[in-house]
Amino acid sequence: MNNFKSIDDVISYLAGEAIKMVKADRGIDLDYSFDSIKIIEEELARLCGQVDKTSPQEGTYGLATAYGAYIGEVFRRRDGGSWARDHHAAGPGTNPLNLANGSTIFPISWCYRRLTVGEEENVYHKALLSSAAKGSITALAGSDGTIIKHPKAVNSQLPEQPPEPDDLERVACTGDLNQLIAYLKTRRVWIPRKPWRALDPGKFTPEQLLETIKQDLEHLAHSPFEPWILEFDGMKRLPAFSSQQKMQVFSSKVSQQSGKVFPLGCGEVLLWDITKELDVDFVELNLYSKTSWEIEVKRHGAQH
Repeated sequence: MNNFKSIDDVISYLAGEAIKMVKADRGIDLDYSFDSIKIIEEELARLCGQVDKTSPQEGTYGLATAYGAYIGEVFRRRDGGSWARDHHAAGPGTNPLNLANGSTIFPISWCYRRLTVGEEENVYHKALLSSAAKGSITALAGSDGTIIKHPKAVNSQLPEQPPEPDDLERVACTGDLNQLIAYLKTRRVWIPRKPWRALDPGKFTPEQLLETIKQDLEHLAHSPFEPWILEFDGMKRLPAFSSQQKMQVFSSKVSQQSGKVFPLGCGEVLLWDITKELDVDFVELNLYSKTSWEIEVKRHGAQH
């Protein structure tokens, strides 16, 4: 039995397990280079087809923790940073990696979603785009792979279940809309900026795409903040998210549907304040996540 003294010890152990699995499966020695994340993506693509998407098998989350730990260690060794067990917005047991540049990533959640959702959750592209700049949150469609084996459990002291709902989701799940609205008066949410443009990934090499995204993010950084307002069913809808993780789900889905990738900046604001300034009919809370909520916005600025 391993005696882990800290979350860093757990992560180091798990990353080592990922290295052993790749060595056993493919005879490849992972070296913590950024390009080695491509190999992790290939492994997850192969395993994804063996996972029951409606009821993932025991061991699926354990497998995600190992591969996610390895991806996170690639970032930590290159950029500096520290692991934590919990996150103030994403919730307990989400295992965020807080990087030295001030950004936070969730590579274990990336890997779990890659296994349980599918190719639109390509972890190499998430890593590539997260590497571009703070606030770049998006994803590209991945490629199919041939499954070579069943998922296997990885022993660790991390939970064997996916993260629990965050604080805002727990309030929303009560079904008490008045309580939710009251909570949103003091609890900040993430609002995506309107993208400057959408990029066709087929027209770029990964290096060219990364450089173009950096240029677009620089453009956004020097432009006034403009929320991304969607229009469908004849209504104007403002997407809002309880965490950057939830916004990543949204951007992944939009990328998958459009076949395009876009640098997506964001702002953390009080929903109560921003809706007073915007002409929107609804707020879509955690749009495209497993559980989402639609909040109607009255024209005079109050919500119900």
